[in-house]
Amino acid sequence: QLTLNELWLKRLQQDFQSASITDDEMCNALRETYESSFEHYLCDPHTAVAVAAAKKLGCLCVDESSSRGGTHLAQAIQSKTSPQRKVVIIATASPCKFEEAITTALGKESWNKWKTNFFPSRAQ
Repeated sequence: QLTLNELWLKRLQQDFQSASITDDEMCNALRETYESSFEHYLCDPHTAVAVAAAKKLGCLCVDESSSRGGTHLAQAIQSKTSPQRKVVIIATASPCKFEEAITTALGKESWNKWKTNFFPSRAQ
């Protein structure tokens, strides 16, 4: 456990935020990202947690004008509380390692479609 003095804690809280995300919120973010992205970008569950946390904290812009609506990771993501701040979400894992979570979020049919069309041959 790390104990910080009040000055350091306040300083860190100015620049960092966190949120707790449920499995349902992760699945919803994964599904939303997949369904709303131009080429059906499939993120891994860890990235979906980051997307869900950014949305929960009010830091992720949602494009309501899109014909599909939803979250667009390719667009600029800005903090509502401070427009000059950016939110960075780094996807470091491949969805091919998470068949169970992807199937839970998208259904078996979507997983099979993605696996057939996009699954990297070196990961099989």
